[in-house]
Amino acid sequence: MPKRLARKNDRRNTGGKKKKTQKVVSKQASFPDTTSKLVKYELDLEKSLASKNTHNNTVQSKQHAKRQQKQHQTFVQRQNDISVSPHHRIQELLRKSKKRKHNKPAAAVPKTIKKRSNKKMTSLAALRQSQLSTANANANANTDSETTIGPLHGAQFRWMNEMLYNTSGRDAQTRIREHENEFIDYHKTYNEIVSNEWPESPLEKIIKSITKKLNNLYRFKHGSAAAAAASFTIADFGCGDAKIAKYFATEYKQTNHNKNVCVQVHSFDLMALNEFVTECDISNVPLSSDSVDLAVFCLSLMGTNFHEYLLEAYRVLRKKGYLKIAEVRSRFYSITRFEKLLFQCGFDVVAKELDNTHFALFHCTKSDVRNPHKLSSNYDAKTVLKPCVYKKR
Repeated sequence: MPKRLARKNDRRNTGGKKKKTQKVVSKQASFPDTTSKLVKYELDLEKSLASKNTHNNTVQSKQHAKRQQKQHQTFVQRQNDISVSPHHRIQELLRKSKKRKHNKPAAAVPKTIKKRSNKKMTSLAALRQSQLSTANANANANTDSETTIGPLHGAQFRWMNEMLYNTSGRDAQTRIREHENEFIDYHKTYNEIVSNEWPESPLEKIIKSITKKLNNLYRFKHGSAAAAAASFTIADFGCGDAKIAKYFATEYKQTNHNKNVCVQVHSFDLMALNEFVTECDISNVPLSSDSVDLAVFCLSLMGTNFHEYLLEAYRVLRKKGYLKIAEVRSRFYSITRFEKLLFQCGFDVVAKELDNTHFALFHCTKSDVRNPHKLSSNYDAKTVLKPCVYKKR
């Protein structure tokens, strides 16, 4: 039968309509659903982490929990990553579950805190009580001596210090007569501060330089008539307890080779603390003019008129006489400003030692060429040196 006739017969049988062809849809390969397993794993992991955080309070358990959280986060990211094939994701999930079974962390052992025994506590208490009782007994035994010669109280020391630096020498002398005990204790406390807290004592350094100067002056005159008649006069302005006079009265004679040299020390201060000290205002000392070989100011340029002390030192010194000044470093506005004042008072700075952190030392000579300048009556010495202030501790 021809093809055309066959087609016509088919149309007659189907009522003249074309036969619909069913399209075959190819089914895509379905992958196993891992979301339910993942959620279950996350829930199990969260429960385990919660139980571990409650039971493990040590540092190691916390670090372990943080490490697991990081691993879990990376694992969840890889499971949600579409670029990773489902096969690899399932393998990683199974690997994780196997590790959970085998690697269970051991329970943390709580640390035991050692406590002191009752015997040790009782012995310590008894020792402390005995120490307190001995301290109280010593305090009661030394009450009388401490009130008279003990160290000065902090507030009283600051008051005395401010009074000496912020008043003139004449006013300070009148006030000290009303507070003699405080002035004695002030010097003792001051000496303790310098000896205990300063790296070097300026007074000891001055004494060493004086002995060296004397040895150099009379080295070649030893045994001669000039050495026998030689004498050296020192004026200590603001001497305190006159340590320079004590040294040359005792130690210098024992250790010095030039025993024929007679060293005479005049010590001046606002109050006589011992038999070596002459009580006076150091702007007007009881010495004749041109009678002293060396003048010393060791931390004694106090008062608002300390420039008058320097002029008085110029008066009593001989021509080309020596001047040694030691002052606190924190008082200087500038070294050149202080050197200018020394020049105005008739002195030439020969050498200066600025290597110490607490004080500066100046070696000067009296000028034989010029006279000191006439300073005005209202000259403010505080513009050259600041008052030395001790802070509260």
